[in-house]
Amino acid sequence: MTMFVVNSIQPLPAGTNVAIVVGGIGLASTVLALILRGKFWRYACLVAFEAVLAFLAVLAFPIMEMILEEIMNEKLRKIGEQVRAHARRMDAYAEKQASKQVSSSSMQGGGVGN
Repeated sequence: MTMFVVNSIQPLPAGTNVAIVVGGIGLASTVLALILRGKFWRYACLVAFEAVLAFLAVLAFPIMEMILEEIMNEKLRKIGEQVRAHARRMDAYAEKQASKQVSSSSMQGGGVGN
């Protein structure tokens, strides 16, 4: 059972201690084998429990994804409003500075004939 589980999992990332992973899976397999003791109904209950967990995950994850997406959209909308308000302030400031520049250059007598 341990070797079946080890062969079924994805390749481990570099730096992972394979002995610890195999030992953990072996310990879990041993405990599970002692609990089941070859009884079909215990095994069937375990498989049914796993099926219920899988069904709940299939239902819960899309719902959680939709909720998180709505939260993110709301946050992005607020941030977008703040960015647009800041851009308007910067444009107004730039126009104010440009008008000051034009008025100060015309007041200094920048015209012809000086």
